[in-house]
Amino acid sequence: MRPSSGTYIRGFHREMMTGPMSLLLRSGTLRTEDVHEGREVLEVEIAGIASGRASAKDMEAMEESIDALKAPQISALEFAEADVAFHRRLAEAAGNRLFSVLANALNDVMIEVGLLAYEHNESSVERALPYHSWILENVRKRGVEGARRAMEEHLRSSLAQMRLFAAQQRLPTAIPANADVAGLPERHSYDRGNPSMQFTVIGAGNMGCIDGGNLARIGEQVALLDVWEDHVRRIQNKGLEIDGLHGTFVAPVTAISDAAAAPKSDIVLICANTYSPRDGANAARFALKDSGFVLTLQNGPGNVEILTEAPGKDRVMAGLSFHSADLRGPGEITPANRGRT
Repeated sequence: MRPSSGTYIRGFHREMMTGPMSLLLRSGTLRTEDVHEGREVLEVEIAGIASGRASAKDMEAMEESIDALKAPQISALEFAEADVAFHRRLAEAAGNRLFSVLANALNDVMIEVGLLAYEHNESSVERALPYHSWILENVRKRGVEGARRAMEEHLRSSLAQMRLFAAQQRLPTAIPANADVAGLPERHSYDRGNPSMQFTVIGAGNMGCIDGGNLARIGEQVALLDVWEDHVRRIQNKGLEIDGLHGTFVAPVTAISDAAAAPKSDIVLICANTYSPRDGANAARFALKDSGFVLTLQNGPGNVEILTEAPGKDRVMAGLSFHSADLRGPGEITPANRGRT
């Protein structure tokens, strides 16, 4: 306002919210988990509303964001921008200006977290793509509940990855104040000394949780795939709690219930029930990298033969394990016997 010039009212835009939230994150006053919780409240509903209101143009814009994530040799910045662009276009498709402003502000703040996480784990793209495609598929079908569920699982997976990244880097759940976001390389470097392997464990029961939890404990990337929704949700929200012979700790694993959302993995570990080998084989098709291997620890005859139908016999291994454990409840496991695998 200037003397004798009248009063000017500046239009409201998301930058008015993004700046203060970013400062709060850097100071530690606001945690990234707080932002994620806000996204869960808002974006799940946005996905449902957008599935009923999105135009053909909106869907085309979302498809363009997905295509951007598929680009070869995508940089950290390109990934973060394409990821946020999808969520922005989904919010716009809901047709509510307030939703767009709030959701865009929350997602803009998370760009910094996405940049840091991507630089330390290039599989972030492989994790985001299936969820974005799943959301868009339900928007196209006008599937309100399907779109809400897809977004809910996407955000839970994202939160689990953020917690895993923070644990591996020994970072707080707020963005460190000295984080050199601007200085990240333009292209991701694969020269990281001794990078961890990506495992997908199919069947997160007694054995799947023990094997997956201990792999995560020593620094490997682990995703648990299971159809027990309460179990998956508990692990997504609080991690996998293991106590007993191996000590008490929370394993930084991710958990999913949809095989299509599994990360492309170096090793797919089959720990599903022996009476469902074909279900395990079908799930492995989604998770296995072109250069990956399948390892089954199932009991009973015929499992290996069924598993070799897809990747071929040269990429399937059979093993034995003498561990045992008790699954106390969703997300809680107690080892009962220490054995060799």
